[in-house]
Amino acid sequence: MMGFGFGGLWMLLLFFLGLFLLFALLRGPERAPAQAGGERPKDVLRERYARGELSREAYLQQLKDLEG
Repeated sequence: MMGFGFGGLWMLLLFFLGLFLLFALLRGPERAPAQAGGERPKDVLRERYARGELSREAYLQQLKDLEG
């Protein structure tokens, strides 16, 4: 008899679960969406200030606004 039966079905399910977990681990946290209220807005603000797009006063005001 050459059928897989329910054992084969479970093996197939575990195989795809393993592939999904491997993909999720390889994808990594750097591609995860930014958390609401996290550090990402402050990082963008710091980058803009470092590039000279904002004056010191504008940077400090916007930082204060973000911190609430």
